Amino acid sequence: MRFLKNLFANNHPIRTYSDFWNWFKKQERTFFRTVRRGVHIEKAFLDQVSPKLAELHEGIGLLTGMYDDQTAELIFTIEGLVRNVFWVEDLVQHAPAIEGWKFTALTPPVDIQNCNIDMHGRSFNGANLFFYANDLPEYPDEIDLAVVYSGYEEKDADQIIHGCHIFLDNFLGELDFATKIDNIDVMGPQDATRELIPISKLKAYLNWREKEFLEKYDTFQAPENQTFTLFTAKDKEGNPAIAIINTALLDWGEKASHSWITIIEIMLSTEGLPDAETNQALVDWEEQLLRHLQPLEGHLHIGRQTTSGKRDIYFASREFRAFSKAVFEYIHFPKADMEISYRIFRDKYWQGFERFQKKL
Repeated sequence: MRFLKNLFANNHPIRTYSDFWNWFKKQERTFFRTVRRGVHIEKAFLDQVSPKLAELHEGIGLLTGMYDDQTAELIFTIEGLVRNVFWVEDLVQHAPAIEGWKFTALTPPVDIQNCNIDMHGRSFNGANLFFYANDLPEYPDEIDLAVVYSGYEEKDADQIIHGCHIFLDNFLGELDFATKIDNIDVMGPQDATRELIPISKLKAYLNWREKEFLEKYDTFQAPENQTFTLFTAKDKEGNPAIAIINTALLDWGEKASHSWITIIEIMLSTEGLPDAETNQALVDWEEQLLRHLQPLEGHLHIGRQTTSGKRDIYFASREFRAFSKAVFEYIHFPKADMEISYRIFRDKYWQGFERFQKKL
């Protein structure tokens, strides 16, 4: 009992990287023995680390195992949230050197020979997975993949799709799987419409397409004209919705150069549209955010939309890491009566904003 009390007696809040790593170092020998034994890893290790990590940042996953006979590895994952890539990488960058430990940001790619996923009574590997790319004339830069599983059965579609995604996450590595593919459609050979390519060639294909994309939009000139247009509509429940959008940006021919979209979501404490005082507070907050982001390059303010109890603020960026860092640092200042979150995703043609280009 005394041992357990000593182990978890440090209840100081985790506010910084140093706080987390100092806490980890005090427990690391016990954690190392747990990983090496391979018994009760989740309860005795991961369930102890995860709450401390969540105090610092939400949405981070953990994987662990022995890297070699003398070294335990702890992998920090983004759980599919691109906004957390910077944070995970930065956390590991600040990790101290601890004998017997290897800390890794993001699940690394696995060689095709060693990548075999057994799930739902099926195996997913280089022998039974293939792919081809669909050509989209309206969106030529989109990476739209058909992934073909030789044992596909419609009755088990959900399980097979899940297995294929887990395979790709391991084979490509977490970062490439989250950032280099725009759409995936899983099917059987009977539904394929093009020649099948072994899945082992997918890494090279994605790297080539990403290189071509970046070179294509390496130089650009953002439009100087700022034309904000007011849109009014009703949501699904019939409540009024108001948007103010920089329509000059929506007509810009180089939108793909800023393919990373950020939506900052502010949940209000009351239903309906905000009153004049609340609206002014939101406008002031947004203007402060814009000033906070001003030193950064390659970020465009698209506008905002207000619906019942919620305001969304839209940005487009050339690269997501710096923007994620800046937004995270700013929105986590205490704000009364505001619940603020944000998400980042890739939308090369800003398809999510096409509704604002329709005629009123």
